[in-house]
Amino acid sequence: MKTPIFFFILAVSILSFTANASVIGSNSQYYIFDDVYLKTSLVLQDPYPAQPGEYVDLVFMIENEGNDPAKNVVLELVSGYPFSIAESTKEIETINSLQTDENAFLVKYRAYVDKDATDGEYDIELMDKYESLSYRKKTFNVTISDSMTDFDVVLQDIDSSSVTLAVVNIGANDGYSVIVKIPEQENFIASGIISSVIGNLYSGDYTLVNFDITQSGFMNSGMNKTLDAGRPMLNVEVHYTDELGIRRIEEEKVSIPATAPEGTGPASFRQPDRTQSGNGITYILTGLAGIGIVVAFLMYKKRKKHKK
Repeated sequence: MKTPIFFFILAVSILSFTANASVIGSNSQYYIFDDVYLKTSLVLQDPYPAQPGEYVDLVFMIENEGNDPAKNVVLELVSGYPFSIAESTKEIETINSLQTDENAFLVKYRAYVDKDATDGEYDIELMDKYESLSYRKKTFNVTISDSMTDFDVVLQDIDSSSVTLAVVNIGANDGYSVIVKIPEQENFIASGIISSVIGNLYSGDYTLVNFDITQSGFMNSGMNKTLDAGRPMLNVEVHYTDELGIRRIEEEKVSIPATAPEGTGPASFRQPDRTQSGNGITYILTGLAGIGIVVAFLMYKKRKKHKK
């Protein structure tokens, strides 16, 4: 009869010891210590996937499923390529017992993604601790995918009343709902329609857009700050939707010649032809000299005949 009582007492002792035990390991997601039961998880990545050369917000949820409060909780997000983190350490005074789900702590980090990062899954490590315990490390995955594309805008033609631009999708991805716009600027004025709807422009494709543009005071002001080899630069905006559905704007500058080819180009782009003016004066002087020579020759013949 004593044997069952002995085993009952032994079982109660083991359960009591286990309830106060510490379970800490590199592969463990929880702390179990004095009825504190901490759990960390990554609940939001914005945007998803993250974009190279931009910021990504990471939100972690910290829960205490134990019966005792966790005091002096400290979190540290470890930065490693391709992430850079300005504020890596966060402190939480106390996480109460059974503080879970909608009552849990949400901690937000902002990380910069290196502009040269390639598509893929990258590890980021969150270390946490409470009271005097050592840090525990847990690894989470962050998805990176470059959904943006790149455009090049060049001058195609200038005629008597307009400027034609070639818009090329030189990126690896497609651009959707593309609109080319001439924004308000110092040196040029777009009259009439200032934006052109292209539609979708797939990688490697190009299209032509036409705008009525006049130059405003470039040659006279002397204050132009956007020059390329002495030419004024036309600011052009390319609005598009990337493959994630994010609306983006890419700004380009197009070099506009101050002098259009002879017989073409709006009057505002043409400068006086100094060469032709010089040639006209030369022709006049040459003609006067020729007349003088003829008059002198006739007077010489008249004098010679009179002597005879």
